[in-house]
Amino acid sequence: MSKVGVCKVDITPPVGIDFVGYHRETGINNVEERIYGTVFVFEKDEMKTNPF
Repeated sequence: MSKVGVCKVDITPPVGIDFVGYHRETGINNVEERIYGTVFVFEKDEMKTNPF
């Protein structure tokens, strides 16, 4: 039997957070595009593959 799992998570930093390593007086003040992380996991006959 085969199984597939998928998870999508919003990893966009919150407005107001400071950038580490950048000399700026203010943090993030708006979000133009959201950033997402997605993971797929496959399993076949009790053998799991590494998530990617």
